[in-house]
Amino acid sequence: MEIKSFSILEIFMIFLFLDTANTNENGDIIQSTNYYCDTWIKADTTFDGLKQIICEPEDRVKIQIDHPDDKKGYNIIEKIKFVDTSGQDKFPCEEIGLSSGLNAIIGGKSSGKSLLLHLIASEMGNKTDIKNYEQVIKNTSIEIYYKDDPTRKRTKDDARIIEFLPQLHIENLVRNQEYKNTTYRSLNEFIENLIKQDERIKAIFEESNNIITEAISNIESAITEWGKLDTQLNTAKEERTKLGDKKAIENEIDRIIGEINELTKNAGWTPEEKTLYDKLIADNQTQEVKKKALEQTNEEYSRLENYIINQINNDICSAIRFTSENEAVNGVFTGFKDLLNKSLAEIITSSSAQIKEKIQKNIELIDAITANITANTDALKPLMEKNAIQTEVVKLEQLKKEEEKRLTTIAEKDQQIKQFRESIANLNFVTNSKAIENSYYNLSDLLNAAIADKWSIETTKLDIRAKTVFNNTVFVNSISDIINMKSYLSNQFGADIFNTNEYEYRKENHCEKIAKLVQFAIKEDERFLNFKQGKTTKEFLLAILKNCFAIEYDIKKGSDSIHTMSEGKKGIVILQLYLSLSQADCPILIDQPEDNLDNRTVYQDLNDYIKQCKRKRQIIMVSHNANLVVNTDAENIIVANQAGENGSENRKYRFEYVNGSLENTFTNSKETAILYKQGIREHVCEILEGGVDAFKKREDKYHIKN
Repeated sequence: MEIKSFSILEIFMIFLFLDTANTNENGDIIQSTNYYCDTWIKADTTFDGLKQIICEPEDRVKIQIDHPDDKKGYNIIEKIKFVDTSGQDKFPCEEIGLSSGLNAIIGGKSSGKSLLLHLIASEMGNKTDIKNYEQVIKNTSIEIYYKDDPTRKRTKDDARIIEFLPQLHIENLVRNQEYKNTTYRSLNEFIENLIKQDERIKAIFEESNNIITEAISNIESAITEWGKLDTQLNTAKEERTKLGDKKAIENEIDRIIGEINELTKNAGWTPEEKTLYDKLIADNQTQEVKKKALEQTNEEYSRLENYIINQINNDICSAIRFTSENEAVNGVFTGFKDLLNKSLAEIITSSSAQIKEKIQKNIELIDAITANITANTDALKPLMEKNAIQTEVVKLEQLKKEEEKRLTTIAEKDQQIKQFRESIANLNFVTNSKAIENSYYNLSDLLNAAIADKWSIETTKLDIRAKTVFNNTVFVNSISDIINMKSYLSNQFGADIFNTNEYEYRKENHCEKIAKLVQFAIKEDERFLNFKQGKTTKEFLLAILKNCFAIEYDIKKGSDSIHTMSEGKKGIVILQLYLSLSQADCPILIDQPEDNLDNRTVYQDLNDYIKQCKRKRQIIMVSHNANLVVNTDAENIIVANQAGENGSENRKYRFEYVNGSLENTFTNSKETAILYKQGIREHVCEILEGGVDAFKKREDKYHIKN
């Protein structure tokens, strides 16, 4: 199907009324010699193509300067091509052209329709069930070319985005709507991902998530900080216990003070008496030192005198020896020795007398000192009793200081314990939990306002609502995983929080219940410790404060909620939602969206969405439904066939494809290959309507009047 520009000539009585003004190879418009009025027609360049615009004039004819199709080239797959190296003639190595609008793939059962979609999706990096076709596509690949550079094949490495909705994908999303079910969460995520394509809504989520993430982080930090503070508190309490009874220590200090006062009162100790006492004691100590020194000196004098008298005389006499054979000489020596002994005796006697004199003088000094000490001692006697009392007072003062020091340590430890308790009380467990709750409610309000602004009910025919929910089951399970469940939760924590083993969330008192549970976990006395083996209070706190909030979406069509719709209606609503809300302009691949839907539903509820969608993005869709192919005015119809299926034959390959527009019509009785026997219109009628005869019989039986 080609798009060309025409100029309209309003010349009376002349049948020519459209005059072409085609573009040249450079894309420049060749100006008509007639009136040029910028008319664009989407049709095959045949008379049948021209007639076809009567059926869809609004979509097929545009009067405007710019090209009606303004999709970006990098978002349009222009053509695809099989590459078959199997040597088994599975696929023709020919290009299949694609339209930038709606491309409908039709064919009989197992004709290769879905296979074509899966190959395109897989080549561009989408997750598919391509493994189901492993034997068929072995040694086979597909090349994909985009409009912005139709000579370069693209792969997943080029990061070109394609959205793929495989067969039964929508059906799988809408089954099992219980919130605990993974499929239902997928439906929620599906809706959320759609609306988050809007930049305003995306920003709302990001801002809310930042607040929630910060609050969760604050809770985790508070739990970690509580663990440290609790350990420090317990250590401080143990240390405080070892310090003793504060009241008993205070009583002991009072007793000591009373005893000191009583002793001081009885002693009558004056400053003068204290000075005299100290002076006499000091003097006695000095005299004793002198006396001892003199006694030691006398002992040394006596030792010296003994040495001189006994030792020196003997040593000198023994040392003087001389013998000669001459008697005269020996006589002289004997005289000398006698004279020496006489002189030495006189010296020793003189020295001994001197030593005795010194000893006597020291004895006299010692006697004098002794007399002084005795006098001082006599003077001290009346003061000694008072001094004994004072000594006891000093000892008591020291005891008082030690007890006061213990009391100060107790006061400091009590203050430390108080600070630890205050720090624990100031941890924002519940405040941050409330912040999470408020963030979700605020998020749902903002989302509803943004959704209403972006997608009105009048436009989408769908009422989309977000609401905040709390997962009671997850909350109970998170606690049950930590504690022993031999008794009901209501017995362990109170019937005001749990109903047997169930929790019922109510916004007005949820945080109050959380606060009570937190106190069960962190209170000093009778703390809850009924944990499973290996579980801790920290894990219990994490379970209590777990974020169990979520945003749940409801979609209403008329008065029906998606949660109460039949599966078929859910499917159509979800697909309508997807086609209406998706902001993406990349190609979308859809495999049999009409599954489980009746024709009336398809025509009334799905056709318009497909037509709106193809105006903004390229669609490649497999379908068995005439409403989705014919009544959506598919620009390009690809007919698939597998040789041998239902007695059909191909020219050469196991899988063959032909494509063209709906106005492509012909019959060729000489052709044996089924795809080439007739035009696209005939294939559509045969495959989707059961053939001309079947269609006419139904028409006759309906007796439809214009």
